[in-house]
Amino acid sequence: MVIPVNIRYNFYPTADDVKMENKFCALPVILPLEKTMQSAYPVIQKSLKFIKSSFPTIFALYAFSKYIPSFIPKHISYLLVRS
Repeated sequence: MVIPVNIRYNFYPTADDVKMENKFCALPVILPLEKTMQSAYPVIQKSLKFIKSSFPTIFALYAFSKYIPSFIPKHISYLLVRS
């Protein structure tokens, strides 16, 4: 599963200061299927812990998706997306 992640470099001091920023990246998360809800809780907690601790990964993915296309010719980018 891929979760869209909104990137913020700092927290807003008040609710009036919140602004919409168009900085997103996709964070891949593996959620294995479980037979019962009781057996799913530890798996869910582990996945949530991964999401909360993955800030370096999120920023690296954002930088990769924002800056790498400027170094790759458009026809190669098109071939990568289409494959």
